[in-house]
Amino acid sequence: MPTAAKIVGAVLFAALAYFVTDLMKPTLPEGTQVGLFSPINAFFGFIMGWRLIGARAGNGLYAAFGSGLTAAAATFFWCLLFWGGHQMLDKSIKLRYSDPTEALTDMASMMMEDAVTVSNLETLGALIVGSFLVAWLTEGASRRWA
Repeated sequence: MPTAAKIVGAVLFAALAYFVTDLMKPTLPEGTQVGLFSPINAFFGFIMGWRLIGARAGNGLYAAFGSGLTAAAATFFWCLLFWGGHQMLDKSIKLRYSDPTEALTDMASMMMEDAVTVSNLETLGALIVGSFLVAWLTEGASRRWA
């Protein structure tokens, strides 16, 4: 059921995911097509903001900060999983794998490479500070409109 906290958490965390994704773009390899990179990551941010931050709002500020960090880690993971799967499917269509195990192993290694590529102080700092801010604002919305 929609609540003010869920809506605020989802919208703000989607905006945070979009912003952090834009910070990541310069770290990507030269010539990388970014296309729907930001909107898809914002979608995952929306879902995590709704399910993790908004749903747990109203339990105090420390719990909200914990929910914010959990949402940041979950969004990072789901984005890596999605884009790793996307890269794996692209290679799979080109018949680069001999069996499914090789494809899944390559997908996991691509996820790790992508995590290392985009993880720098600027993006991780923005994600952590932003998740605290979103959690704090969501907690305030929960108290005001509950």
